[in-house]
Amino acid sequence: MALLAERAGVSPATPYNLLGSKSEILRCVVRDDIERFVGELKGNSGATALESLLHAADHLVSHYERDRQFHMGLFRAAFSTEAPEVFGILSTESAAWWLTLVAAAIDSGEVAHIVRPGQLTNALLRMMGGVVQTWLAASWPPDRFALEMNLSVRLVLASVSTPIRRDTMLREIADLQTSIDAMSAEAGPQAMKTRDRPRP
Repeated sequence: MALLAERAGVSPATPYNLLGSKSEILRCVVRDDIERFVGELKGNSGATALESLLHAADHLVSHYERDRQFHMGLFRAAFSTEAPEVFGILSTESAAWWLTLVAAAIDSGEVAHIVRPGQLTNALLRMMGGVVQTWLAASWPPDRFALEMNLSVRLVLASVSTPIRRDTMLREIADLQTSIDAMSAEAGPQAMKTRDRPRP
């Protein structure tokens, strides 16, 4: 909080006076990040509701990578036990926006109507969160992060999509798996060389 005030050129008490608590400041930071992400999507969404949902999930990686240090710090805090409020804020602020995209995909008929929007949104966000956690733990490069995110989202959505949309996603899943396998095979020997290199 002292560093925040210093960088803003205000007294240490000012952030509290303006926003009331550290949690509320974090909430504002998360809201601002979500607004920037949504702004990046405007005018560049898919032709259908499901394509818009897929496009948003695909674009998430480039958004995170654009300010990699900030987002890694944000998610490390969210997934740690030291700042549990960060996870709650992220979940609350982002879930509502993703829910609108999921509900639109269901309303369009591209996703089976038997699926409840809230349940599908939760499943999708859990899958995406797992990919983000591995990005943090494994320090994936941007191209691997993008492939893994795109694959994971399609694996979830293909299972509940109508046949025509499912067939398209299954072809995309096959291509993504091939790319990930090729990347893993290419990285394997290099990783082995690094691990087996004699230590000084």
